[in-house]
Amino acid sequence: QQQQQQPIFQDTSTDCAICLELLTDHRILTLGCGHKWHYDCLVQQLQTAQPTSTKRLLFTGCQCAKCAVICEHSELNGLTRSTDVVRRTVDQLVLEQVVLDAPDAWRRSKDNPAARKRLLEDARRNYAFYMCGHCKEPYFGGTVECADLDNDTTTTTMEEERLCVA
Repeated sequence: QQQQQQPIFQDTSTDCAICLELLTDHRILTLGCGHKWHYDCLVQQLQTAQPTSTKRLLFTGCQCAKCAVICEHSELNGLTRSTDVVRRTVDQLVLEQVVLDAPDAWRRSKDNPAARKRLLEDARRNYAFYMCGHCKEPYFGGTVECADLDNDTTTTTMEEERLCVA
């Protein structure tokens, strides 16, 4: 079984920040970042965060709600592996889109890792990605601003309606 790395700090919380009940009342899991949660609360959060072709891909549900680090623990691997694969694919798509949309800024940042990191972080916040209902692969769907304008909360997008260009 995989060894857990030692957390950066010792979490002294007495309650679960998801359900707000005492940590002592249920099984506890300490993530790689050091934050403590109820195991069942984390599992429910990660199940809800699984990629689907009916909504925009967001990876916030895969992150520790206290520090935004990706949830890491060997007991959660079954829930995080599929999301990890999709997230890596989306990261590659983000990179490709930044190179297309901002080639000059990308070239200027060649010798500046911090500038490249900022470009990619900005792109992750500003680009919308979706899961294709046919091939089950993520694809670039424009900007978040346009996606939000197009998002009509009175209708649910059917899986067949979210299709990539392939």
